[in-house]
Amino acid sequence: MSYDPTLPTLRDYIRKATTDTSNDAATELVPDATYDAVIAMYGADSAFSYQGLRATADMSVQVAEILDQNIVNFGATNDMTIGWGDRAKTLRANATWLRDRADLMDPVIRRRLFTISTVGQMVVDGQDF
Repeated sequence: MSYDPTLPTLRDYIRKATTDTSNDAATELVPDATYDAVIAMYGADSAFSYQGLRATADMSVQVAEILDQNIVNFGATNDMTIGWGDRAKTLRANATWLRDRADLMDPVIRRRLFTISTVGQMVVDGQDF
């Protein structure tokens, strides 16, 4: 694993968003190769492109699924306990939000969903409103 907190790469941005930031191979949740494959699948080159948002959403769900399989609570010297189940719920909510934003940015989907006709009516999926 090669997470860099200075975030020089898209993989680092996505790792931070998914909270998978360990630099220890024994405690990493998802290997770099999986992040790289998802980034390549979407053709993402920026964390702020719709492709980057979709890659981040997909990896958030993958990390949430891993956390669901390993639900435990842990704390630092009994000060504070963090539940991985709550972390998984948050990652899924973030994934939904990221997908929604990606859809609004994707020119193909945006054209299909929000086409304004010449008379100023909104056309959604070919239906005038």
